[in-house]
Amino acid sequence: MPFLPFKVLVETQTGHSIKSVQSDKAKEFLSLTRVLHNFGIVHRLTCPHNHEKNGSIERKHRNVADTRLALLAFSFLPLEY
Repeated sequence: MPFLPFKVLVETQTGHSIKSVQSDKAKEFLSLTRVLHNFGIVHRLTCPHNHEKNGSIERKHRNVADTRLALLAFSFLPLEY
């Protein structure tokens, strides 16, 4: 989902505006910095190779990815899904 529809969804559902976004220094997130700045949203970047800051979200992402793969395997759908 592109950022602008995501921003509208979050603000509509919660009634609050987005104040800051934290991401790693991946290229797909660095290009988002200008868009965030235009909306007055602070883009915080995590330190590379700092697992203390990234550990919990990386574990959550791994759990979601593993669950997705397990559900896909048991559904007998083609892997391109």
